[in-house]
Amino acid sequence: MVEILDDDLVPFLQWALPKLGYRWRGYRKVRGQVKKRIARRLDELELRRLDDYRSYLSEHGEEWERLDEFCHITISRFYRDRQTWDGMRQLVLPELAGRARGQDRDLLRAWSVGCASGEEPYTLRLCWELDDERPWKDLDLVIDAIDADEHMIERAKKAVYPPGNLKALPPSWRERAFHREDGEYRLRERFRRQVTLAAADLRQAEPDHPCDIVLCRNMAFMYFDAAGREATLEKFANLMVPGGALLVGNHDVVPDRPDLFSPWADVDNTWRRTGSR
Repeated sequence: MVEILDDDLVPFLQWALPKLGYRWRGYRKVRGQVKKRIARRLDELELRRLDDYRSYLSEHGEEWERLDEFCHITISRFYRDRQTWDGMRQLVLPELAGRARGQDRDLLRAWSVGCASGEEPYTLRLCWELDDERPWKDLDLVIDAIDADEHMIERAKKAVYPPGNLKALPPSWRERAFHREDGEYRLRERFRRQVTLAAADLRQAEPDHPCDIVLCRNMAFMYFDAAGREATLEKFANLMVPGGALLVGNHDVVPDRPDLFSPWADVDNTWRRTGSR
């Protein structure tokens, strides 16, 4: 495989990412994943240097779509950022369930964007099913999850994970929700039934129903440029019910739009949909 030096990769990404609507700052710590994909592509094209690939991009406009695919970061794990999920269980879900019950609704709907191999939508499902103190046993939660990478969606459908991906889960959940399989863990079928997975890009896709919860963590608000982050926030606002919850990542940059979202009190990385739809 072609060896790409960091001294060559950084200026290449600083040139290419803005053309795709991404920001370089979001990629600084995860650029190794992008580097491996580009190196494989250079081998396929029989190119030796990033300067050659830059010329190839200029001459073959369709190649930008391939480069865009290489920029999808797929790092994830269950119960990532424990305090955020603890807040979801203890404060957010009870409030949303109480509101739904008051509106004579029998379910909540969630949309998980950039779901990778399924850890985050499945984590939400586990929070809903396994919290022994849950006051919403008369309600159900339906989750639609998307990722632009078809390979990751296929992995999510298999729902088989290495032990390291489960280490942040509450201790008893691993045994209750998974069974061992050749040194890995398969999520039990009952926790997968209400999670629908599809290969789709956030920039083109959206659910056909209002959402109570949107998960968009370490994705759009990490990697999109300012215009992309603003458009994403407006998109979420348009499809969410008032008072709905938006979960983001620890280092995500959410636009300051108090007319659309405000921080959820006492819950890390969670925003409340303000106003009306």
